[in-house]
Amino acid sequence: MTTSHGLPVVDGRQPGGSLGDVQRFLHILWSPGDVRELRIPRHNRYGHTASGYFDSPDELAAAAAGWDGRANLYVSLNPVSPALLARANSRIAARAEATTADDDVTRRRSLLLDIDPVRPSGISSTDSELEAAHVVLDSVTAFLSDEGWPDPMTALSGNGYYAIYAINLPNDQASLELAKRVLSGLAARFDTDRVHVDTAVANAARLVGLIGTLKVKGDSTPDRPHRRSRLESVPEALIPVSGELLAALASTVPKDSIRQHSAGAKSEGSPVRLAALLQQHGIEYREQAPDANGFTWYHVRQCPFHADGRQFECGVGQKLPDGPFAGKCFHPEGDRMGWQEWKTALGIDGNRLGESSLLSSNGASSQRERAFPRTDAGNGELFAQCHGDHVRYDHRRKRWLIWSGHWWRPDADEEVRRLAKGTARERYSSAADLFEDLDERKRESTFAIGSENRQRLDAMLAQAQAEAPISDAGDNWDADRWLLGVANGVVDLRTCEPRDGLREDRITLHSDVPLDPEARCPRWERFLEEVFGEDRELIGFIARAVGYSLTGDVSEQCLFMCHGSGANGKSVFLTTLRAMAGGYAYNSPFSTFELADRSSIPNDLAALVGRRLVTASETNEAVRLNEARLKALTGGDPVTARFLHGEFFTFQPVCKLWLAVNHRPRVGDDSYGFWRRVRLIPFTRRFTDNADHHLAEALRTELPGILNWAVRGSLTWQEEGLEPPKAVQSATESYRVESDPLAEFIEERCAVGSCFVASGGQLYEAYRQWASEQGMRDREVLSTVAFGRRMSERFEKRHTKAGKSYHGVGLLSDRSA
Repeated sequence: MTTSHGLPVVDGRQPGGSLGDVQRFLHILWSPGDVRELRIPRHNRYGHTASGYFDSPDELAAAAAGWDGRANLYVSLNPVSPALLARANSRIAARAEATTADDDVTRRRSLLLDIDPVRPSGISSTDSELEAAHVVLDSVTAFLSDEGWPDPMTALSGNGYYAIYAINLPNDQASLELAKRVLSGLAARFDTDRVHVDTAVANAARLVGLIGTLKVKGDSTPDRPHRRSRLESVPEALIPVSGELLAALASTVPKDSIRQHSAGAKSEGSPVRLAALLQQHGIEYREQAPDANGFTWYHVRQCPFHADGRQFECGVGQKLPDGPFAGKCFHPEGDRMGWQEWKTALGIDGNRLGESSLLSSNGASSQRERAFPRTDAGNGELFAQCHGDHVRYDHRRKRWLIWSGHWWRPDADEEVRRLAKGTARERYSSAADLFEDLDERKRESTFAIGSENRQRLDAMLAQAQAEAPISDAGDNWDADRWLLGVANGVVDLRTCEPRDGLREDRITLHSDVPLDPEARCPRWERFLEEVFGEDRELIGFIARAVGYSLTGDVSEQCLFMCHGSGANGKSVFLTTLRAMAGGYAYNSPFSTFELADRSSIPNDLAALVGRRLVTASETNEAVRLNEARLKALTGGDPVTARFLHGEFFTFQPVCKLWLAVNHRPRVGDDSYGFWRRVRLIPFTRRFTDNADHHLAEALRTELPGILNWAVRGSLTWQEEGLEPPKAVQSATESYRVESDPLAEFIEERCAVGSCFVASGGQLYEAYRQWASEQGMRDREVLSTVAFGRRMSERFEKRHTKAGKSYHGVGLLSDRSA
């Protein structure tokens, strides 16, 4: 992604536009065959609107160039009917008789998020207002990214910010309602008293400011200048947001709570949201989804009316987006404290901000109450105070973790640097409140500005790594074996009940699939029937095995080996399981489980920390398994490993191994301790002539249903266990017998029958010669004791004066002689 940040001012002046700036934006928006309207409202003193229709982005850009700077230019967000070209074909009519209506749009291909600072109408934004809008833009796009939305195109609109997401929806009433609910959901979550997410831009014929042109609202003044709009970030490809993701976000908004914004909806008199009041008072809370009455409840850390130590049980609520406030004590005593009692206890006077008596968990209010040293260490302390509730540094893995609402996610896009920059700006903005002395205030401000330098930001973060509660040794992440992080929360696999994630769950892994108890997966179930020949006993075992694999429990001490020649469904099966399990799954190189001549640095083992479903595939013949490693990984014993360039550490494996093989690997360990762990699952069908080439795509659409199937399988496993069915028992026993290291030797060099007798020494010498011819390594060759023990299991052993002899077996060389 290419990005450009900051206000578009160069050497104190606005840079001029170019035809290329406009063309780039239009080419991103345009698809072959599109027609769009260019509209210029109220471009003269008579209030006339100019308009034209274009089927070429380049021609539209050229036509717009002559109007740039004279008026505000807009383009239709979605393509319109080509018939409208007849109104003004590739030209601008200075006085339009008609403009685009919603019914003229052919299809919805873009969703506009218009994030504007609150200000009087008809004027430009100040730099401070624009910066506040950028903070909301970052918050909204980060939230949607965590929800699985692809990256949008973002732009400075001139006085606010756009985030334009690709969609692909019909232009109908259902799509309109969906867009309204999505915008209302985002507004309910992210609106502040300074910035609003515009919910009035859901209509199909919505116009968007033509990026690259000058926005000319009111007069250009030093504090409210005219600014040229420009692109901020453009992904490599604008991938449409799926209907499922749109519906998931829309489902969080009650239908009767969709706001109908008017032109004055963003006025200074807009009601303050309760969540914003709590945040501005530094009150820590946990949000509960709307109840049956439409109230969203905010449970505070400590009830002000009871001192029993219970946390996050009582709180206040609001009927969003701008309904009345309420308060309720949820203690068993049943005290009914209403809003009047709660606002007094919280220090809130009506809808105005006040001094709260309930502070956040680290004891800091929304305003800094003390000055920090003007050093890197002081900046680190300030960072910890500002962000200690939602940031951790894992020293073992040397990674930052960010709280995302249900689980801790690794910081993949340097969000901590943005937080550090915000911390420096918090220091700057607080200088006036902390220091009455003007010289001290100036020194604080100067230091704060310098803290935004790259070296100072690096130093701030380095110091913050050692500050509580950010500093974390890296132990016990994802340690609760029964909790499963999913896209919409956390599931307790003992009950299969979903709930909101908690910071203290210490979950860093999660599935990107939401849990929907009503979701079904008919194509997946049919796929299992096709692969396993409608063997209901085997299919039931598969469901229990997959459900067991979702947990961190390793009590079954087994591994699953999927065996069969190509084109039999193994790859599709395991690929689908990995997609369903998300971060809990890991596709390991098969070399992790092979016996190698030389031991390597166990980086591959370190990658298994916390993973629950580990797959590996092997197509080559003559691969030898590392039985000792497999027993260690499935036995529940601690394993020592290290990350690349890291220190050695010990961890408890929780992985369930799913190995896919075309040829059964060689096994040198014939002990019960190894073979009791193996569950060989036969894939006997072949799909060559009748392969479903759209199967993988079809199964991906059923992932919520497949997750639901696996969660039910976990419950069934807990109730019934994991006794293998006949098909698995038979295949595993056949594998064990054929893996006997003596079987091939006896078949090639021995004769079997009651009339044969051979001495132990002769047999062992013949065995060693055979092993050498096979190219077996010394450690693969059985010792004299091991050879004798295994021969005794097959043939009668007798002791004579001449030594040991085995009856029922002889050497072929003796027979031919």
